[in-house]
Amino acid sequence: MFIQLYKYFKKNMYAFVLVTLLGLSSTFCYFLLPQVAQIIIDRCINAALGVVPGEGSSVFLFLLADVADNDYWIILLRALGVYGTLVLYRYIAHYVRWNAAHRNGIICEARLRAAVFNKLLTQNTLVLSKYSSGELLTTANADCIAVKDIFVHYFPIFFQQFVELFMAAFFLLRISPFLAIAPFMVGIITSLTMIAYIKKMQRIFREIRSANVELNSCVQENIGGVKIVRAFAREDAEIKKFNEKNETYKKAFFRHADTWSAYSSFFLMASYLINISSTVVGIILAVNGTITSGEFGSFFLYVYFINNAMQTITNFGAQLQQSSVAGKRIADFLSAPDILSDTAGTLKAVGKPNIRLDNVSVTLDGQRKLSGVTVDIPYGKRLGLIGRTGSGKSVLMKTIARYFEPSEGKILLNGSETREYELQEIRRQFGYVLQDVFLFSNTVDANIAFYNPDLPHQNVIDAGITAQANDFIMRLPAKYETIIGERGLGLSGGQKQRVSIARALIKDAPVIMLDDCTSALDMETERRAFRAISDKYADRTLIIASHRAAALAACDEILFLSDGQIIERGTHGELMALSGHYAQVYTAQAAALEGVIS
Repeated sequence: MFIQLYKYFKKNMYAFVLVTLLGLSSTFCYFLLPQVAQIIIDRCINAALGVVPGEGSSVFLFLLADVADNDYWIILLRALGVYGTLVLYRYIAHYVRWNAAHRNGIICEARLRAAVFNKLLTQNTLVLSKYSSGELLTTANADCIAVKDIFVHYFPIFFQQFVELFMAAFFLLRISPFLAIAPFMVGIITSLTMIAYIKKMQRIFREIRSANVELNSCVQENIGGVKIVRAFAREDAEIKKFNEKNETYKKAFFRHADTWSAYSSFFLMASYLINISSTVVGIILAVNGTITSGEFGSFFLYVYFINNAMQTITNFGAQLQQSSVAGKRIADFLSAPDILSDTAGTLKAVGKPNIRLDNVSVTLDGQRKLSGVTVDIPYGKRLGLIGRTGSGKSVLMKTIARYFEPSEGKILLNGSETREYELQEIRRQFGYVLQDVFLFSNTVDANIAFYNPDLPHQNVIDAGITAQANDFIMRLPAKYETIIGERGLGLSGGQKQRVSIARALIKDAPVIMLDDCTSALDMETERRAFRAISDKYADRTLIIASHRAAALAACDEILFLSDGQIIERGTHGELMALSGHYAQVYTAQAAALEGVIS
């Protein structure tokens, strides 16, 4: 997981190495401060009180080699000079370190978030459907921050704390090997306990993240489906569902708090045990004259450093599990294979596209969605698709636009396989109106001009007129500048469909695909829209999928699909003469319409 995510931090790794080195040098200065205190106590204070200074273990004794034992002021000035230099360096190192760490960390976090967002936009919808909206939001936001903390905080701090342990042990051993016995023995017990603690916290953080995702998804669904909730008077049920997920989230944090409290109490007691046992040993050594007063004072600080390092490693070890859970989710998402195995084509889709499907079959998630489909779509052809829900109409259209890849057969564009073309060039050939209408929380104008926001406003109006949307848009409070809610909140289903048709038309692509995008329109509005599109884009290829047979009557060829196979094909007249499935659907729909009118 860390190897997969490392590439997003690699460019700034020099900064993190610098941060780590600054942290280590700052820590080293911190550990030298008690060595200065030793000199002040042993060679100034005690000596001035008449106590004969011992040999001592301070690393700075060489600075006093040319100073008389009774020249206390010179000793004090030199000691304070070293002390001030160490403190000043720590201040500068801390400032540079944290500025570099946070700036570069935020840069890497933004880079990782951009990679997640790019994957979100380029990944196939079939793969994305396996993730809830709450999980995708968590992955793009909180998880990116958590992964940044791994590289910016946890790894450098872990390394620094382990170095602190060894440095503290080194200075204790310089004073007396006996002083290191208690920290070493208790440290072994604490390390074993910490392993169990970290494993347990990892499970808890998985539960917290899962509960957070469920809670976010519940809120998102209710924001998007508030009309449905109100229409079915399900407010109480949704509130109950939210409360249950909120309670699960709360209990997960309770388990985190209980576990942290129990283990942190143990680690606190372990630190007290180190302090008490080390103090007893230190007193015995001091009374026996084995260590000096200054060494006795500095050993207290080194024991504190050991306790502090162990506490930090424990706490950050637990927090690392939270970031590791987030990092694994991001790594899994970024490494999820796209259904399109090859998007590295180099051909440009130039000119008028002639499309041919040659014995195309499509298998998704182990299920056959299309089987042996062969059809020619020369430029300018009008092709109609009809069939029951799940018959394969949408899959066929998405495969033509290369949202899916054939598992068998091939799709040719001007004689070359579509995989030989750049993916974006393929997509630019299609003005595609999806069955599932989505509008952005923006103005009507911005939604229609989504493909090219710089187009003149008159182009937007023309597209709205062709899509039969202009009349209702002009009745909106601010007309084309009216802001519509997320997913078109505030518009009816038919209005949203007409805006989405206008958005596809303004792209001015050579192939227009309408995937059952007029289901919410009355037949007269649908007829006017298709007639306007046919008239204005008479030279374009038009592919229409619809449940209404009458909407396809003017097509050059109509395909009737069932279970991913073409079971009937021909013009409207040919299919009516065949008296097959298409004729039955057309006759039944015409009779139902006649019954409604009469």
